[in-house]
Amino acid sequence: MPQIDVFEMTDEQRDGGLALKLHGARRLTVAARPSLKEASGSVVLMSGNSALFPKAPYAAVGTINAAIVALAKAFSDRGIADGVQVNSVARAGDDGASAILSGTLGASARHERR
Repeated sequence: MPQIDVFEMTDEQRDGGLALKLHGARRLTVAARPSLKEASGSVVLMSGNSALFPKAPYAAVGTINAAIVALAKAFSDRGIADGVQVNSVARAGDDGASAILSGTLGASARHERR
């Protein structure tokens, strides 16, 4: 997704980013759901720190990353009933550190449910 000012980005550019990043994560998770349920599996959706710290040149990326965090939370809410753990992780900075932005059950809670 290009770094374009929030007032200069076209709908086509924004739609392209949504199709690639948000809908790609959604389609992959939906397609994998039967196997994830069978294996009590886990999904990690990658977001970015622009979801929490948006700047004008990253406005489109920030809104898409925020949508991915919301999508992960919705999938995690549904995943509790299915036995599937869903998390969203955002790269926090240039040092390679990451911050977990959303998630469901920890390992101990997953084992207790079985």
